Order: sequence, then C-alpha cells, then structure tokens
Amino acid sequence: MRYPALLIASLVMSACSAYRLHEAEMPGAPPRGAGRICVLRSSASAWAATFVVRDNGRLVGATRGGTFFCYFAGVGRHHITSESDGTDEATVVVADGRRYYLEQDTSNTFGYVRADLRWVDEQTGYEMMRGSEHSALVDAPDGEVLRSGVAPAR
Repeated sequence: MRYPALLIASLVMSACSAYRLHEAEMPGAPPRGAGRICVLRSSASAWAATFVVRDNGRLVGATRGGTFFCYFAGVGRHHITSESDGTDEATVVVADGRRYYLEQDTSNTFGYVRADLRWVDEQTGYEMMRGSEHSALVDAPDGEVLRSGVAPAR
C-alpha cells in the first residue's frame, strides 16, 4: 500500500513544476543554415511530470505527457539532454533543412521518473505528433533563459 502513496505524491509534486507550458503553433520550415528538431512525448507513464530539454546546455523546451515541441537548431553537432529525476542524453549532427524526431519514452520506477531518449524516423515522428499537442515553454524558474530561434552550432 506504500507504493501507491509514493506514486501519488510523485505526481502531485511533478505537476507543480516551475516550468510552464502552453499550446503553441508548429514552427514552419527551418531557416537557411538550420534544421528542425521535434521532441515528442507520448508515453502515458508519469503523465504529469515535466521533462526539461537542453541543447548544447541551453534550455530549448519542456514536455509533459502527450505533448511535443519543435525548435530550430543550427547546422552542426548537438548534445541534447532530457532532465527529470534522472537525465538521458542524445546526440545528432544537424544538416541544413533536415528534420529530426526525438522520442522521450518514459520510465517510472517507484516514483523515480526519467526519459529514455531515442531518435525515430520521420514517419514515426509524424504519427506520434498526430496524437499529441504541440506546446511551448512559456515560463521557467529565475535564472533560466527562455530562448527562441536557432540554437548555435558548435
């Protein structure tokens, strides 16, 4: 009986995240010298937990269950992290005009929530987006810089 209480406490604390998301329009084609990366979260596990996403150390967005976001990334190597109770990492070399889809599969072990990142093909990415809501990060804790536009390539 102790584990359901831990799960409920975990969900309540996760829902009180300092990162606020809001429904948003999908960005169009990437500008010259950039690609578009979409981070997709469709897992029903840990639905209320917020996963903060950084690209080369810079805050680019966040997801909550059933949401996704897209951003433009400059041509070059990008190291992406997804943070919750634990952190997972993925790397990609962005080419001009290309689109990339990063799935945040979710694991929840007795209230310890983390994303398991994996790149998916374009068809899978589109299918995942169809059942999800596009959101944008509109608020973050003090000291966090909300960015928009093209993430600098290394």
